[in-house]
Amino acid sequence: MSRTNRLASESTSPAVAQTESEVHFVAQALDYYRAVQRAGKEAPFGQFLNYADHAVTEKGQELLRQSLENIVQTEIDEIEKKSVETLSAMPDEKGTPRLPQ
Repeated sequence: MSRTNRLASESTSPAVAQTESEVHFVAQALDYYRAVQRAGKEAPFGQFLNYADHAVTEKGQELLRQSLENIVQTEIDEIEKKSVETLSAMPDEKGTPRLPQ
């Protein structure tokens, strides 16, 4: 499939980040893309692919690690928030409602 046909078959609506985490990821992905592009442009003659490939491996692993870290932290934050809400809704040992914290 040619590049033009592949692009035409993909969604034409722009991707819009919906959360702060997504905005952060998009910025990291742009940094990754630009680092790979820069590595290739700065490569000595005949070494474009080697330099770009090295940048993909190095920068790609970092992007994946940071993405996973952010996703896991978001889940932890949501679980902690739900736990606090659940606990504060439960009465104490004497049956008295707990005050929101």
